[in-house]
Amino acid sequence: VILTRAVRAVLGFGAERLARNDWLMGIVYDLINGEQFSTLGHHEEMLADTVRVEAYQQGITNAVNEGDVVVDLGTGTGLLAFMASTAGATKVYALDHADVILLAKDVGAENGFTNIDYVQANSREFNATEPVDVVVHEQLNDELFGENMIENLLDIRDRVLRDGGRIVPGRFRLFVEPVRLHQDHRVP
Repeated sequence: VILTRAVRAVLGFGAERLARNDWLMGIVYDLINGEQFSTLGHHEEMLADTVRVEAYQQGITNAVNEGDVVVDLGTGTGLLAFMASTAGATKVYALDHADVILLAKDVGAENGFTNIDYVQANSREFNATEPVDVVVHEQLNDELFGENMIENLLDIRDRVLRDGGRIVPGRFRLFVEPVRLHQDHRVP
C-alpha cells in the first residue's frame, strides 16, 4: 500500500508537469493518436459517411488543378490522396505517422495510383522535394481542433506550401447545440 501511494505520488507529480508543457503534450498526443488511428474502426466510420466523402470530393476537385503537387496530411486509408490524384495532381504525398498508411499504400497500388508517395512519418519531419500547391487534410474530431491539427497545418503551411497555395478545407464553422440536463438526472 505504501509503495502504491509513493508510485502514484511520483506519477501524479510527473503527469502534472507533463500537462503544463505544450511541447511534451504534443509528443504524447502524437503517440496516442498514432495508435488510435492504426485500427480501422475510425476509418470505417469516415468512409461510410457519404456526405463527408462527397463534400471532400467536391472540395478537392475544385482546389486541385492539373499538374499540382499535393500533400494529404494524415492520409489514413488514402482516400483524399486518391481523390487528389484523380483530380489531376502530378504528384501526391500521402503522409501519416500511423501504420494505417501501409493499408493506404496497398489500396493505392491495387487501384493503379502510381503518382502517390506514401510517407510514414510525423508531418513535422516531412520535407517535399518541390513546392506544394495544395494541402488536403481531415484532422477533425468531435472537438474540432484535435489531432494537433492547428500545429500540424501551420507547420506544413509554413515549410512546404508555396506562396498562394491552398489548404482544403481552409476554414471551419463550429455549430453548438445548447442542452440542459433535466433536473431528475442530476446527482447530488
